[in-house]
Amino acid sequence: MKKLCSILCAVSLLLTAFVIPAGAAESQGGLSEQQNTLLQQLGIADETAERGAGLTRGQAVQMALAAAGAQQQAAKGIFSDVGPDSPYGASVEAAYQMGLVNGYPDGTFRPEAGISYGEMVKILLTLCGYAGYAEMRGGYPAGYLRTARDTWLSDNIGSSDAEQALTVQEGMTLVYNALHIDLMELDTMGAEESSYQIRKGYNLLKRVFQIEVVTGIITANALTSLYDASGAVAGGLAVDGRQVNGDQAWGRYLGYEADVYVDENNTARCVIPAKRNRTVSYMGDDAVKAEAGRVEAYVGDSNTCLLYTSDAADEL
Repeated sequence: MKKLCSILCAVSLLLTAFVIPAGAAESQGGLSEQQNTLLQQLGIADETAERGAGLTRGQAVQMALAAAGAQQQAAKGIFSDVGPDSPYGASVEAAYQMGLVNGYPDGTFRPEAGISYGEMVKILLTLCGYAGYAEMRGGYPAGYLRTARDTWLSDNIGSSDAEQALTVQEGMTLVYNALHIDLMELDTMGAEESSYQIRKGYNLLKRVFQIEVVTGIITANALTSLYDASGAVAGGLAVDGRQVNGDQAWGRYLGYEADVYVDENNTARCVIPAKRNRTVSYMGDDAVKAEAGRVEAYVGDSNTCLLYTSDAADEL
């Protein structure tokens, strides 16, 4: 009996359109299952929250503060409707002290009210150091919306209407994007003009969680490698040759292009495969040639097809 085998195609096929990898979870409102799981691991997302429900001001502040790793103290009652007993009290007051949010003229914060796209964008850009830059570009909302587009903060968000109410999932998507934005810092301040600099490669993931994103091909897992079995990585995996520790479950992405989230202990916290990965299945008896970095198999009565090449230069 022929055995069914699966071989991953070269995972960076230079495709113009992204294709969800076979076997990967469907996107949930702009994020994949793995991306949502990362937010839960970092303590940013509440796994019990209804993703399609409206995002409240209180929930938005809690997510932003978690992404910032901010210290929170018991609420002192700055706002009349957010007291010490409120589940949002500590977060709201910390966010207020950080300059992320303001209340209403009547002294309330209204934590249960819905938050708009523009308001959430302003909170997150301020958190990432872009408030001054956005103000120079037109202020709220136009300057912040422009900056959100330029920094990819708005990636995978369907609406660009500042007044559009957000869902919980859309808020999670914005926070996920904010984690990856290069932070901006004030460089020089003058009476008439200020300058800012962007710290390339330095983002909230690195500053708060000590996590770096390693992007590449997963070339080995605990059992084998793309080149030969002797290249297996005991108790982990390899990303373009770099060995990291990690759950053996990540090994299922062997051959995929992926973002691997590696913490300060060189341990993979999460693996998120790129959308352009594709997989091909074929019968073991149809294999023609299998050698380091190359696999060929029959695809018809007599024709052979190159299924995999390690340099990712060939197309299916």
